[in-house]
Amino acid sequence: MVQNLVTLVPDMKSMWQSESAKIHMKLGDPLSKTTTLEVTKGRLVLSVIEAVLTRDTEFWGKMDPYVEIILNNQVKYTEVKRSAGKLPKWNQKFWLDVDNKYEKCKVAVYDKDPLKSDLIGETNINLTALISDEYEDEWFPLQF
Repeated sequence: MVQNLVTLVPDMKSMWQSESAKIHMKLGDPLSKTTTLEVTKGRLVLSVIEAVLTRDTEFWGKMDPYVEIILNNQVKYTEVKRSAGKLPKWNQKFWLDVDNKYEKCKVAVYDKDPLKSDLIGETNINLTALISDEYEDEWFPLQF
């Protein structure tokens, strides 16, 4: 009986994962309606709003997700959302210096654990595709 239960768990999880994992971020400053990036370099305002996560790294209890943002030598972290599970909300704003508009920004979502954080999903954002004179509000897909 236990053996059947173990083989059914992955099937049940795949049903719950019909929607893909994604993270909601705002690029730029909504007040000035600009990303504040010049043609080649400048400052990027990035707001991490929320995520919809399909991968659950916890066997018991809910995940404690946080976001890591890496751009060149800059590493930024959101606060850890204790027991937020698969629908965390951060609403945190970060300022990143951009040296080259062709850079990629890595965004990863982790589950905070006492010994080692578990990767939930990540994405690389090509800044060239984002640079515009307008404020962007987008969902980015997360991969594991």
